[in-house]
Amino acid sequence: MNFKAFLWDADGVLTVPEEYYSIQFAKKLGLDPDVFTPFFTDDFPKAIVGQADLKQLIWKNRDLWQIHTKSEINPLLQDWFTKEHIINTEAVALLKKMQSNGVFTALAINQERYRGNYMKTEMFPYMDHFFVSAEVGTKKPNPGFFEHCWNTLVASIHVDQRSEVLFIDDTPSHVEAARKYGFTAHYFQNTPELKKFLY
Repeated sequence: MNFKAFLWDADGVLTVPEEYYSIQFAKKLGLDPDVFTPFFTDDFPKAIVGQADLKQLIWKNRDLWQIHTKSEINPLLQDWFTKEHIINTEAVALLKKMQSNGVFTALAINQERYRGNYMKTEMFPYMDHFFVSAEVGTKKPNPGFFEHCWNTLVASIHVDQRSEVLFIDDTPSHVEAARKYGFTAHYFQNTPELKKFLY
């Protein structure tokens, strides 16, 4: 298949952490991981679309995160991002092969800005572009996210047809929305299966 651009999800596709950091954090302190559920359902989504700052949210919930001073926030985030820095090397090798063949590659992620920046500088600096929901102002599967991606691609690589964009994600609703928008979209299960789809 001939594609001009690949849009890659990260968590569950290019990154494969065994557990979310909050679960690891809770286990370390002997807490029930469910205590973090309100944080990730009520507060965190605001950071994902750039309407809140994660550091401020952590400070607001400092008792939950077991911190006492603002100086503890950066080390906490560094620990968080480092522990979830588990790369799917097989998928990345496939990505780089496509990139070497001239295919434009970009992350297309629902992510708050601090981990988004970490992914840009520490995890995937070789990407051609980054579509981070906190910067876009909306997230997958909202059509506005895909519209932003498309407009950027049109201006960057002069892509002609939406079907020339391959969107890869492990969340069915995201795949369905991208396909509805007009992208070629593939539900990621594992790298060998993706290879089979591509070749």
